Amino acid sequence: MDARVQSRKITAYMYSVDIAAARAVTLTASGYAGQRMAVAVSKLGNGPLYVFMPIVVFIYLGHKAPAVIITSTISALMLHLVYPMLKRYVARPRPFEADQSITSLLDVRDKYSFPSGHTMTAAASVVPIICADWKFFPIGAGIILTMSWARMATGHHYLSDVLAGIALGGFVGFLCAHI
Repeated sequence: MDARVQSRKITAYMYSVDIAAARAVTLTASGYAGQRMAVAVSKLGNGPLYVFMPIVVFIYLGHKAPAVIITSTISALMLHLVYPMLKRYVARPRPFEADQSITSLLDVRDKYSFPSGHTMTAAASVVPIICADWKFFPIGAGIILTMSWARMATGHHYLSDVLAGIALGGFVGFLCAHI
């Protein structure tokens, strides 16, 4: 089989998994409460979450907090320098634009879908905190997974978008924490 044909088949299969996952997750927010929760979590990821996190870090990490907060902030800022270019390069339409059965619950902040900036920022911010003290792992993982759900539930991202966001943010957050 020709490599291009094989590549197209793999791409088509991955897209079918991505769109099926997007449809399934949007159904988890089909009621009023689910929609409000998805929108609220997404809006927290626009900034308010990152105002609250340093307060919690100061309370629990004491003298270690300033270094952890600076590392977390640098990690997120570094990614925000490159991620807009990556979004424009990939230029992937959002799920609600690609599939009429998916509804957007929010206005979009930028045009393209890949990668999810919300999950990328959550991972980039949370991973240095987890690296500083592993007791934050359940809370940090919960923040990242909840943000991933919310971004998919609002119709703005595919599964691969949030996974790429987690991978990018986690990798840079881990590197920053260990440098």
